Amino acid sequence: MVEVGDVAMKIAGRDAGGLCIVVEILKDGYVMIDGETRRRKCNFNHLEFLNRKVKLKKSASSEDVRKGLKDLGFKIKEIEKGKTKEKKEKPKQIRKSQMKSKPLEEKKTKAKK
Repeated sequence: MVEVGDVAMKIAGRDAGGLCIVVEILKDGYVMIDGETRRRKCNFNHLEFLNRKVKLKKSASSEDVRKGLKDLGFKIKEIEKGKTKEKKEKPKQIRKSQMKSKPLEEKKTKAKK
């Protein structure tokens, strides 16, 4: 049976292949996981358990979970705090009516010359 602190690998979904630890047991076959994956509710059928266990309190913080995985000898990517994406300037929208009128004006000026 699944218990808090069980180490698993996610085998389905966006975070497939990521190591995680069961943080909380929810009802109807769902568990709360955290680790190299995002902290989220997950069906325990989407997890492959690795027969390892970490001592954790129920609803442990993400830092405690990452520390537990490191203590078992797993290499984990560090989360970079404080970095934000650079905001790009939005492209200016040109209306179709403006696009059609410009070539006509250019043609009229060329014809007059």
